Amino acid sequence: MLFHITAKHTANNCAAINKKTKQALITGNCNKSLLEQKYSVKLINGGFDMAGHKCFFLIECNSAMNISLFCMDLMGHTGGFKTNF
Repeated sequence: MLFHITAKHTANNCAAINKKTKQALITGNCNKSLLEQKYSVKLINGGFDMAGHKCFFLIECNSAMNISLFCMDLMGHTGGFKTNF
């Protein structure tokens, strides 16, 4: 199945400003291939609206739950749903 993801963040959480978020994105991107295999997710394409603080992704996967887990792991939230974002 194909999923379209629209994610919005605050200016304070923007990777352009927030060093912790930027580092998490860098680390996550380095592990992206491994995480795609782990969760059976394929990130097909993505884009950003920098001024609107939005991200858009097209993802192929059989489970919305796997997409959630993939995104959390990608951003370093390996504690699961109980992790404070």
